[in-house]
Amino acid sequence: MPEQSPGSRPTLEAVAARAGVSRATASRVVNGGDG
Repeated sequence: MPEQSPGSRPTLEAVAARAGVSRATASRVVNGGDG
């Protein structure tokens, strides 16, 4: 995975890939969804 440039925010896709989960799962966690 490419490193983020200084000062930039990671994308949801990058967070999901780093965590080893789907984009949907990462989205639920970030947005406080239940389930």
